[in-house]
Amino acid sequence: MRRPAEGSRRLRAIMAVVLLGALSASLSASLCAQEVPLQEDVPTEAEAIALLIRSVAEESAIAVASSCGAEPLLLRVLPEDVAPVVTQVFAEEMIKRGIAVRTTGEGAEHTLTVEVRALRSSTVSSGNSAYLRKIETVLGLHLERRDGSVPFSHEVRREREDALAGDPPYDRRNHLREKSSWWQSWIEPALVTVTAVVVVVLLFTVRGSS
Repeated sequence: MRRPAEGSRRLRAIMAVVLLGALSASLSASLCAQEVPLQEDVPTEAEAIALLIRSVAEESAIAVASSCGAEPLLLRVLPEDVAPVVTQVFAEEMIKRGIAVRTTGEGAEHTLTVEVRALRSSTVSSGNSAYLRKIETVLGLHLERRDGSVPFSHEVRREREDALAGDPPYDRRNHLREKSSWWQSWIEPALVTVTAVVVVVLLFTVRGSS
């Protein structure tokens, strides 16, 4: 009588293992099949980079205004051949707060140095004809007043991820190394828009002070 009972228990144990395996496989397949929700009005890569830089520029402008008021500021952006949009975005945020921006030392009372230490992006497939795009930037910020004091000197990191439809167009990009093709295809249209905004702000600034 014991042998049939033992055989029955073994059979039930085997069936339980098989059932658990089937449930596990089904759960894994279900998780893999989940779609990454696509965002509406996803910015282009150039726009996303400009948004990251602008978030840092806005915070910096507030800190500069708090430390130096509206006195003329020399804006130095490094490396010197980095994208013009970095200078444009920082200048625009300073001008919004009434800070007179200089790109040469003449007439400047203080100096803000912006060093672009990293600017890269990567994409990875998320399945179902979609992919994730991640953009990262690292900026070094150093403000020096005319008396030699340094109100702030620190590094800022920013990143953002967007879900887009389609296949990943590339694996990784280092935008500090791939300048030429990147500026011509992406940044120049954005730069025209930013420049136009800066010109309008300058016009109103001049009119208001005259």
